[in-house]
Amino acid sequence: MSNIFYIGNLPYSMTPPELANILKATGHIGAIKIITDRETGLSKGYGFIKMTTEKEAHEAMEKLKCLSLNGSPVHIKKVIQEPARRSLERNASQGRIRCYRNDTSSSDLRFS
Repeated sequence: MSNIFYIGNLPYSMTPPELANILKATGHIGAIKIITDRETGLSKGYGFIKMTTEKEAHEAMEKLKCLSLNGSPVHIKKVIQEPARRSLERNASQGRIRCYRNDTSSSDLRFS
């Protein structure tokens, strides 16, 4: 299990310090990230919480499952971390790499 989990259905006015205050009894919080709109800077109503240990993350998730904010229940899901992939290998296997050089046209290059 991961020590990071998703929290959704948050009030748009919720701030990371307010969320940290709710979670302070469950353990040490590594980080809180509430996702905001790129253009307006307003909350999108969901975020991610990173606890220092998996045990603390599990306890926080259990505590938040029955939490209701402004009359709406919050949604909790664990984050499944995938191993890091090398983007070059992934793109090469899908035929997305193009090579441009001054002396060779891109039509002369083939990838198998």
